[in-house]
Amino acid sequence: MKKSLIIALALVFALGIAATAFAAANPFVDVPAKHWAYESVAKLAKAGIVTGYGDGTFRGDRTMTRYEMAAIVAKAMANQDKANAEQKTEIAKLQAEFSDELDKLGVRVTALENKVGNIKFTGEVRTRYEYAKDVAAANAWKNPNERNRLRLGMEAQVADGWTFKGRLTSENAPGSPNNFTPATGRTLTNNGSASTYDVMTAYTVMDRAYITGKPFGLNEFSLGRQGLFLGQGMVAGSTTPEYDGVKIAFGKDIQVQTGALKAYAFSTAAAANNENFLFGDVKFILDKTLNVTATYIKDKDGLWYKTWTAGLCYTGISNIVFTGEYGKNSATYVQSNGNDAKAWFYKAKWMAATPKKVNSWDLYAMYSKADAYFEAGNYTAFDTGKVYSRAFDNKKGMTYGFDWTVFQNGIFGLAYYDTKQVTNEAPVKSWIAQLTYTF
Repeated sequence: MKKSLIIALALVFALGIAATAFAAANPFVDVPAKHWAYESVAKLAKAGIVTGYGDGTFRGDRTMTRYEMAAIVAKAMANQDKANAEQKTEIAKLQAEFSDELDKLGVRVTALENKVGNIKFTGEVRTRYEYAKDVAAANAWKNPNERNRLRLGMEAQVADGWTFKGRLTSENAPGSPNNFTPATGRTLTNNGSASTYDVMTAYTVMDRAYITGKPFGLNEFSLGRQGLFLGQGMVAGSTTPEYDGVKIAFGKDIQVQTGALKAYAFSTAAAANNENFLFGDVKFILDKTLNVTATYIKDKDGLWYKTWTAGLCYTGISNIVFTGEYGKNSATYVQSNGNDAKAWFYKAKWMAATPKKVNSWDLYAMYSKADAYFEAGNYTAFDTGKVYSRAFDNKKGMTYGFDWTVFQNGIFGLAYYDTKQVTNEAPVKSWIAQLTYTF
């Protein structure tokens, strides 16, 4: 096969990889400017995909060897992060065709398969032990509640500028069947009366499945079942379940995200509810060490949530992060049980446990106080640790924590929740010990 034909048939897709100008200088003495392949060869040479021979010639009329072709394929593989979906497909085909030659040239094909394939998988495993004081059991410490959770993430480019992201989550207690059956949970004093929170013995759910991109100059446009983080995390943060809806984000020094969503809720006063929400969130980046946030979220009728918050994050002291937030919920259900429900917290974190850095660690402490019904709808349906997940509803007190990267991608965490009910001062205390590792 002639080299010019190889360029035309096998490497034309790589032109998008080398986003260089057509007016590149002639790199080879035997490729005249009027030649039909001049512009393609010049772009490929400038990108480093083809290098020619030591005497400055391209020799486009000679038959190339499979090893020479494999060298070109290897260059294309190394630059495929700049390729679109169609170009990556072509690279994958060439990779399969010349796999033996690539292996002999020292190119690790297996190490590149995740970049070339249609879908990339990641995983997270968490083993958690929870010890809790049960108010209804004369403050006796419960037997440890063990939970095992697996999250399998997936990502695939579906078109230029558009990526699918999904996540399958499965969690269960020892000996639990793999289903989504509610069981009687721990009983706690809630706002002066005993209430039983449902705790899932086991579940498997596709809790994320959405498409995301950056059309029209946006920072993000996402549609489907996805996560949500608002403000400094008091209303919607790490324990908030995923929702179905649309999210739009834009801006640089003033970053805005807004959207509409539907979330599933366990209510503290009624049966399960499916609520439609609108939200808006603004982050003002004042400088590289300080940002200030303002958030508003409301369900369709203002029944459970009609909440605003204001918060800040400061990183101006070496290795220390300060965060804090204040909020108020004026929803109908909240006011029917008294006045507006208010909540606030401040948190300090020293150092940072980094998954890639063995023996990295951090310490943190947080004080929080939240009136009853601030989390009126209890949007923590998939977090089984109800003792601590409702941190901003009828609770006040301290949280202390420690994280340590015990091996690469493996973090051990220990947290103690020393809190009380706001309404009656009843203690609500728990220990959490967990190991989380990713792959």
